[in-house]
Amino acid sequence: MHKNWRPLLDKRNLEMWNYVLKNYKIQLKKSSEDNYITRYSNDSVTICINEENIHPAPFTHELLHIYLKVKKNFIASELSDKIEEYPQLYFLFSHSLKNHIGNCLEHGKILPLFLNMGFKKEDFVSDYDEIILTKEEVDNLKLDFLKDNIYSRQAVDIYIGKYFSMKSNSNEQYDYQDHLKAFENLEPSLFHILNDFWISWSQFNIETTDSYRGFLESFLGKLDLWMGRNTVI
Repeated sequence: MHKNWRPLLDKRNLEMWNYVLKNYKIQLKKSSEDNYITRYSNDSVTICINEENIHPAPFTHELLHIYLKVKKNFIASELSDKIEEYPQLYFLFSHSLKNHIGNCLEHGKILPLFLNMGFKKEDFVSDYDEIILTKEEVDNLKLDFLKDNIYSRQAVDIYIGKYFSMKSNSNEQYDYQDHLKAFENLEPSLFHILNDFWISWSQFNIETTDSYRGFLESFLGKLDLWMGRNTVI
C-alpha cells in the first residue's frame, strides 16, 4: 500500500482487510471521481481511492462490499442479470435503477457490520445528511404516476428507487414512514411486492449457506406479473 494511503487502515478494519486479501487480489488506485469506487474482474478487485478523503470509514465501506462477495452474496449482480430474462422488466428498469437497488440491498447488510467494527453511522455514506424524499416530491410523484390507467415508466422508476432508498436509509433523524405509507396507498400491489422482497432480504443471514435466489426469483416473477396486468409507458 502506498505510504500516503496507510491511514486508510487502523485497528478497526485491519482484520477485514487481511480477510478479503485472502480471497481477492486487490489493487488500489487513485479515483478519477470525488468518491470511492470498487470494480470487480473475476478474482481481482480494484478499489479507487478518493485522495480528498483519506479515511478508514469510506475504505471500510468498500471492503465490506467485497466481504459480501467473499461470502458468495452476489444479489446485486444477479438481480441485474436476471432482469434481462424478463422483457417487460428489462423495459421497466433503467441501468441506474438496477445499480441503485443492488447498492441499497448491500447497504442493508453491511451497515450493521460497519457499526460493529466501531465506526459511526454518519460516516457510512457521503450523502448521510441529504434528505431522500420530500413531501413535495411525493405529491409530484402522485400526479405523474398514473393517468388514464397508464403508468408512467419514469414515475414507476422513481417509486421503486425511492422505496429502496428509504428502506436502506441510515440516518435516523429522517423518518420516512409517512412517505412509505403514501407509497402504499398510491399503488398497494407494487408496494407489497417491493416490501415482501425487502423483508425477505432483511431476514436473510449472509453468514449461512442458505440461498437468496428463491425469494429473488419470486420478487422478479411477481413484478413481471404486475407489469403484465398494467400498462406502463
